[in-house]
Amino acid sequence: MDCGGSAELKAALQLKIQDHLHKRDLVLQSNQAIRKMYRQEAYWPLMQLILSIPGIGEINAAIILFELQDILRFKTFDNLCSYAGLVPDTDDSGETKKNKGLTHRRNTYLREALIESSWILVKYPHGQPHLAIKTNER
Repeated sequence: MDCGGSAELKAALQLKIQDHLHKRDLVLQSNQAIRKMYRQEAYWPLMQLILSIPGIGEINAAIILFELQDILRFKTFDNLCSYAGLVPDTDDSGETKKNKGLTHRRNTYLREALIESSWILVKYPHGQPHLAIKTNER
């Protein structure tokens, strides 16, 4: 690129491009390592089960699997939701009750994977027309 004849601008742009390519390569390498790990015999049956859920791709499935570890450690569904941070945060003071949205106490990676997967499902319902109808009602 010409960069308006500025050698400094051209050098800065080249560094940004190199940085971007390096980060892209690191993401590719980490994704390959994650795929290699979850294809091990110990993880593969659970990965197939998680991948069968519409909207969940390979990386989010791996995050869900590795962050939950053993789902049987949660005695109830509410305990699991609380761990993931998918419960409301309220502020109760006497007669006043305020809903403050989702709680800040969470497993960040798990909650992000679940939320991102749900956005994919809402955007592309994968033959689930009742989900498309629900999102269009808003």
